[in-house]
Amino acid sequence: MSISQIQSRHPTQTLKSPLIGHFDSTLKASITSTSTSTTQPTSITPHIYIYKIAHILKKPPSPFSTHYLPQPTNSSSKTPSSPTNPLKMASTPTITTYQTRVYSLLQQIPRGKVSTYAALSRALNSSPRAVGGALRRNPFAPEIPCHRIISANGYIGGFQGDWRDAPSGINCKKKLELLAGEGVEFDDKGVLVDRARLWDGFVVSE
Repeated sequence: MSISQIQSRHPTQTLKSPLIGHFDSTLKASITSTSTSTTQPTSITPHIYIYKIAHILKKPPSPFSTHYLPQPTNSSSKTPSSPTNPLKMASTPTITTYQTRVYSLLQQIPRGKVSTYAALSRALNSSPRAVGGALRRNPFAPEIPCHRIISANGYIGGFQGDWRDAPSGINCKKKLELLAGEGVEFDDKGVLVDRARLWDGFVVSE
């Protein structure tokens, strides 16, 4: 049965659904290609719309199935680093532009690796002291992993403003625990056991 025969049996009407409106051009093109007429129909009966929508959209997408904010990953390893919402970080009024840059780079450090104050400062063209200040004021720890930054000589370094002889200090103990949970070990003097854990692959976006 042709389109014209179907239309003669069923009164036509204009459908106002946003979904149909969105696929209007696709549907008309599809229907025109199957019609023997060379003239594109200007109106289509509801059941034809439904049939074509069912054919084109075999499984309508759920509005909740899209992840608009993917987890940050390291560009080379694709290892998820931190689930921190970028919008949450951007909306925090106490966060400076410099801190935002520091925290964004921290999320590139893969789990099971550590980097150094010096490496981070080189990537930012900044000073280790400025980096240390941003890490000390990190309100998102440990989700934004400032605990993965240690001294260039392999020493555990500070954490959340606490810098004492490891493993003394509550925060230093917490840092050691976090890194141990990620497979990064330190000796009883607070020095990195496996230097292969050091990582310096920061990528700074322009």
